[in-house]
Parts: sequence; structure tokens; C-alpha cells
Amino acid sequence: MRHPVVADGPWVSVAFRWLDSSEAGCVLSTGRQDRCKNRGSVVSSVRYTALTTNEWRGLTDTVRVRVNRSDGLLIITLAPDNGAPVSPADCVLITEDNTGLTHYDLHLSPAAMSPVDAKIPLFSPAGRVFCDFSFLPSWQASMLLIQAIPSIRALGGEARIQINEDALVLSGYLLAHLDYIRGTPADHKDKVYESCLRLMDMIPELREQLLIRLRQDAPSMPPETIARLLQSTSSAPPTKTYRTIINDLWQRPDSVPVRPAMVSLVAEIRRAWPDSDLTDLDHELRSRRHL
Repeated sequence: MRHPVVADGPWVSVAFRWLDSSEAGCVLSTGRQDRCKNRGSVVSSVRYTALTTNEWRGLTDTVRVRVNRSDGLLIITLAPDNGAPVSPADCVLITEDNTGLTHYDLHLSPAAMSPVDAKIPLFSPAGRVFCDFSFLPSWQASMLLIQAIPSIRALGGEARIQINEDALVLSGYLLAHLDYIRGTPADHKDKVYESCLRLMDMIPELREQLLIRLRQDAPSMPPETIARLLQSTSSAPPTKTYRTIINDLWQRPDSVPVRPAMVSLVAEIRRAWPDSDLTDLDHELRSRRHL
């Protein structure tokens, strides 16, 4: 079976021998829009399993699926793919109405709390996933995919990032893990932060996300732990969040034992990053080093 090819003339004839209109409840002919009333998908599972990996990729690279609703009907629009970024909003319909739902619909309320707009590069891992999803939708899968959109936006369609030759990490998972262990003992959070900072310290966007969470968790952690974590992530210029954590630690009544280490840390920052603006550090701390 050859790959579908977009040819001149009625585009809808392209590779639609693979599409199952009876299951989808659609009429796939020469029209640009096909109305569906039931819970079908564009491609039947039977026809999907009959395709090789290359044939399936040929189909999803050739035809772009977009869905919307009009007068209560689900409208599936099939068009030649032009390589434009993929948007989850094209194949996931957030709705507050729980009647007449299809596999493309996800019942959430309020819908405005779950925006799915994003411009994802077509050939990125996330772009591939949403292209596949548009042909074989699942409202259960959409619940999981949508939760990854903030991370996908930040990483430009990537999900897994390579930190070095030995480290491939799911940064979105690690950050979410930190969010969900707020109530765990300090020694457990200490180990998680140490591992995350070691992996993501050299990626500015991820480092900042870690520091934001560390600042929120710091009051529940021993001063010695915070000082050690700050020292472990001093390989990049100090951001405002980093300096705020230093100030917060310095001003804690129980921080007296670690203050010499904090003075040394600030001096090291000054040597490593002489152009850094440290004027917002605590006055007493700056006075100790005449910064």
C-alpha cells in the first residue's frame, strides 16, 4: 500500500480508502466538512491496525484533521497538511455540556480554566502525538495530554530533554512531582531537589522553575539544607528568585549557623559573575562583604 499523496483536484479522495466513514458517522466525499453525530473517530481501529508504521505516518503527515462544533453537530474538517504548527485546540473540544459527547469532547467545568491553545512544531514528539490523536481520539487520553500542555509550551513541543550523555529526563514530570510532595518530610524533599538541580541547573527556564518551588518549600526545610542547595546551583548568574532565597535564608532566626557559608556564597557569586546586580540582597549581608 503506497503512502497517500496530495494531488490536484478533490483533495478528499487522498488516501480515504483508509478512512471508515460508517464508523465515524460521516460522509467522506468531496466536501470540506463532514458532520458527525455519534462517538466515532476518523479512522477505525481495524483499519489502523492494518497499516504499517510508515503508512500510518504517511497518512498523518498528509491529512490534517480539525474539529469544531456548529449547532450541536461535531464538524470534522480534513485538509492537506501544510506543515503548520499543531494546536491541541484543533482536536480537543473542551465543553461544559455533558450531553452528546464524542471522543473529541472533554467535559470540564469551567472550560475557561483549561485552555488548550498552543503552537506545537509538527514534527516534534508532542506534535506527532496530537496528529495521531486527531485521527484516533480518546477523551480519556485527552485528560492526560492536556495536563502536559504547560510543559509542552515551555519546551517547544519536546517532552523528554537530554541533559547530558547519561541523562534523559521528563522535566514536566519532575516539576509536577515537586508540586505534589509539598507535605512530605524535609529530608525527602531535600533528595528530590538535589537530584533535580543536578540535572536541570544548566537549563535557565527549568532552573528558574526549580528555584520558584524551592523558595516556596524553603521555610519547611532546615537552613543547612537550603544553604547546601543554593551552593549546588551557583553555576549560573543569580536570578531574582535565587537572590530572594538568599535573603529569606539570611533573615531566618535559625540561620545563624549557616551565615558564614552565605557570606562565602555571595563572595563566590561576585567573583564568578562580576556584572551581577546584588543590590537587592540584605543590607547586612552586603555590608559583611562591602558589596
